[in-house]
Amino acid sequence: MKLNLSEIDPQKTFEEIITQEKELVYSVLFYAAGLLVGSFGFTLIKSEVLTNGIKALYTPQTGNLYSLFICNFALYISVFAVTVLLALFLIGYPVINAVPLVIGCAVGLKLAYFYITYGVKGIGYSLLLVIPQAAIFTTVVLYTIRQSAIISKYILKCVSSKEAGEPLKIKSLLKSYIVYTLAVTLAAFANALFTYLFSGIIRI
Repeated sequence: MKLNLSEIDPQKTFEEIITQEKELVYSVLFYAAGLLVGSFGFTLIKSEVLTNGIKALYTPQTGNLYSLFICNFALYISVFAVTVLLALFLIGYPVINAVPLVIGCAVGLKLAYFYITYGVKGIGYSLLLVIPQAAIFTTVVLYTIRQSAIISKYILKCVSSKEAGEPLKIKSLLKSYIVYTLAVTLAAFANALFTYLFSGIIRI
């Protein structure tokens, strides 16, 4: 399900709009919290193992673009699948925001690594190697969470009461998930492509 601005009444107050899109707002807040935890966590921990781990992500062991893409796609589609599957469980709605929290933490760690290690140059490295794919993938996950939360709450209502409200539009949901899967593929390819193109220029 996509956020349709035409569905938002311009006469509604800001509070009403936030309430209408609360699942999306919660996910953004958890993601922002993850960014802060990851950024400050890297600064405080300063672990050699953690540093080498992040460095390895951007130091491809092969020059094969296809191999890089497959590795990235396997990781991204796994996270996406977990987000989708949580919609099918009764506990999915309460715990689903752990996903953007973890993603935000991972992105925060990478951003902190580049900035602390390379200073001002690290900002440029982040813009090339972190921000593009993170922006695409995070957006997809946030909207997937929004949709999965709706499904999870619907299932919860079906179990807890006789009236579940308006039935879910299965075809619309499936179309949305197909679009999200394509976007996940794009994010994985963007990450692989930028790593492939710039790993030889940027000395990580």
